Amino acid sequence: MRERRTRAILAAFGLIASASATAGPLIIEESARVVAPDAGFSIADASMSGDSLIISAGNLDENDNYTWALYGFQRNAAGVWQYTQKIAEKSFGNVYLRPRVAMDGNFAVSWSDQLRAFERTAAGWVERPITGATSLQISD
Repeated sequence: MRERRTRAILAAFGLIASASATAGPLIIEESARVVAPDAGFSIADASMSGDSLIISAGNLDENDNYTWALYGFQRNAAGVWQYTQKIAEKSFGNVYLRPRVAMDGNFAVSWSDQLRAFERTAAGWVERPITGATSLQISD
């Protein structure tokens, strides 16, 4: 049942030709691996657009203070993901909030306790102010 549902989702996004149950087993192979450049940070979320990737990652230190960061990566001509910059970092004290990220082209948003917007410029990713939003409710 799970394999059939997975095939239907992949077919809906055009990632496989058919969701037919008669097809062979679904095999997904790892083709690349990225890690947060800061030691101890584990990936919480990721979003990719074209040859750009942003990951959000967090770390719980010895004092139970949780810190998250956004990291930018770019895929080079050889298909290898290279770290480009730490886009943002924030500490939440002893509160665990799993940061999420989404991107489209040169724009990205991140949310946990607040919504933050970023734009990729010639100088790299920069934070942009958000206007007009008075409240935000996001659920997984």
